[in-house]
Amino acid sequence: MLKLFSLLYLTPFSNQLLHNAFITHSHSSHLCHESKPAESIALLVAFLKSGMPKGQIIRFLSVFSAMGPIGVALGMAVNEFAAPIVDSIMLATVAGTFIYVGATEVIPEEWEDQEHKWKKFFALITGIVSIFAITQYTTTLEGMH
Repeated sequence: MLKLFSLLYLTPFSNQLLHNAFITHSHSSHLCHESKPAESIALLVAFLKSGMPKGQIIRFLSVFSAMGPIGVALGMAVNEFAAPIVDSIMLATVAGTFIYVGATEVIPEEWEDQEHKWKKFFALITGIVSIFAITQYTTTLEGMH
């Protein structure tokens, strides 16, 4: 599941990444900034906590990191040659795997520890409301054009 998510993570954003890279005249630098540093650090911490051997951690993180550029190339190919429904399916797959991982891994782990449970609850609700508000605001902006 992790390899699939890693591969598809940047695919829907490949056109935007390329557009921004050409604007800033720093294609490789821009792609490096967009290539999942927070996720890599989170994985590193999880692997270290599990006691996984260093060599195995390096192999897993290398594969995870390599999937981002492959996903960008795949997204560029899909945007160029495939029907728009394919792009929509890929975006839905990325969003679905993101929600799946959050719902089955991150949130339950956070709620195991009862310390600060109300702070965590309000932080979760604040995040949901914030995303909803941003979505509604951008929808109204798109309606103005």
